[in-house]
Amino acid sequence: MFQANVYKIMIGAPSDVESEVKVAFDVIQRWNYINAISHKLILLPSHWSLDAYPTLSKKPQKAINNQLVEKSDLLICIFGSKIGTPTDDYISGTVEEIEEHLKDSKPVMVFLVITLTGQRLMQSKSQNF
Repeated sequence: MFQANVYKIMIGAPSDVESEVKVAFDVIQRWNYINAISHKLILLPSHWSLDAYPTLSKKPQKAINNQLVEKSDLLICIFGSKIGTPTDDYISGTVEEIEEHLKDSKPVMVFLVITLTGQRLMQSKSQNF
């Protein structure tokens, strides 16, 4: 048995990049397999579709914030052609997750999946962000 530090990595993404989210999980799992013992470090990924659950007392994004955002150490965001679903306070849940992480001085990494048609859409939406 070895001891290791565990970093909780939240993967934030709208629903249109499901395959990219799976790739992120696979890459993190591979990193753990190769590096966990030598670095005494484990990366523990989470995503709302797998790790959040509905509550009666909170709206969906507030539940995600409580269950995942507040407990994560780092946020990895992946955007495709959609910015996501609006929340009460932000243009999307993923943008809210970014803002909440930054507010708590937690690191945020943002990746864009660029396609010829998606590039123009993301440029117009990101100008509003």
